Amino acid sequence: MTSLVAEASLSYYEVLLPLNPAHRVQLVRQRETGLIYVMKTLQIYQREVYDWLLAHPDPGRPRLIELIEDQAVLYVIEEYICGLTLRQRLQAEGQFSAAAAWQIMMQLCAIMAPLHALNPPLVHRDLKPENLLFRLDGSLVVIDFNSARLQEAGRLQDTTLLGTQGYAAPEQYGFAASGATVDVYAAGVLLNEMLTGTRSGSNSASDARGDWLAKISSRCREMDPERRYKNAGELRRALAKAGSLHLPVTGPSPVQRSGPPRLAFNASGLKRDPDRLNWLPGFRGHNPAVQILAGLWYVILVAGSLTAEVTSGSVWGARAGLLLFLGGGTLLWGNFRQLWTRLPLLKHSNRRVRVVGLVLWTLLLCILSGALMNL
Repeated sequence: MTSLVAEASLSYYEVLLPLNPAHRVQLVRQRETGLIYVMKTLQIYQREVYDWLLAHPDPGRPRLIELIEDQAVLYVIEEYICGLTLRQRLQAEGQFSAAAAWQIMMQLCAIMAPLHALNPPLVHRDLKPENLLFRLDGSLVVIDFNSARLQEAGRLQDTTLLGTQGYAAPEQYGFAASGATVDVYAAGVLLNEMLTGTRSGSNSASDARGDWLAKISSRCREMDPERRYKNAGELRRALAKAGSLHLPVTGPSPVQRSGPPRLAFNASGLKRDPDRLNWLPGFRGHNPAVQILAGLWYVILVAGSLTAEVTSGSVWGARAGLLLFLGGGTLLWGNFRQLWTRLPLLKHSNRRVRVVGLVLWTLLLCILSGALMNL
């Protein structure tokens, strides 16, 4: 792109304010549409990486809008994401529970695994808390691919040493060429920091905070790249296997984007008591207020259904129909005894299909209840 064309393209964007002056990151507004974006000015970059990211958008990465190159300088226009970084969450929350750290790691691996599976692999090379951003809905986004490279076969060491001290693998200091294992190393440091509250991990992870996760973190941080997990996909499988042994299966979770029912946690990030999973909806947790309200609902449901009076038709038919609709609906919507894993549509991996299934099964309950009421 010539200077005139680049200048013309850049003229469509109005600089609003600097976000990171040291790294030449600015908040800009597209003059014609009024939309807000982030503009990065890069002097060290690999154009092939950004061309691939532009052509293959993913919700786990900021969406690239435009690439403007001018005299060995690349201007990257990308989506502006409002949210908190992992660094900000660590400062506010300190140590994370094993469940919360596991979920974040599963999301990170889900984003990085497709990049590591490319031929050649695309390596981020600067995974750190500042580059993990949580959208307002809680989903994870990996940002800042400025240091990213396509792994080159046969290279003995990196031509440019990039990375952040403490998170960069030993080979990023010139001992060897960067491969997918450098991202695995950084992921291990991140996991250790979430479990212990410190990057060095001087506070050892207790059983309550996930000793089983500490072992995975330790393997990720092996000095020898050959002894680490070879890429994010292998790390993800190790996390999933360990999670299936140490965490309860309770239904669909936002950690993965597709697949069968998987591990999930309550809002506090603590795992539910597996002995309570088959209890009536409302009594599975440990919240007394919810249990009292649930108890009142079941009393009203049963008493109301058995004492209902009708002006026409069978009294007991009407009562049975009302009990079927209210009781059956409660058990259906409350996923009693993991009912959703047995019913067509409700066991589908796609959330929209499950919603449609829930509506259709509720309509079927209405039809059956109506039939009983008209006996």
